[in-house]
Amino acid sequence: MFVETKTSLMDGRGELSIAVRNDDYSDFGTNTSYTVKGLLK
Repeated sequence: MFVETKTSLMDGRGELSIAVRNDDYSDFGTNTSYTVKGLLK
C-alpha cells in the first residue's frame, strides 16, 4: 500500500507533502515507512 498527499500552504507560498508506504515481505515481515516534506517558495 502506498498513499501520498500534497497540499498548498500560506496562499500558495508553501507546500506540504506526506507519504506512507506499507510493505509485506514473505521473508522479512512487514515494514511501514513514512515521509514528511515541506517546501517554501
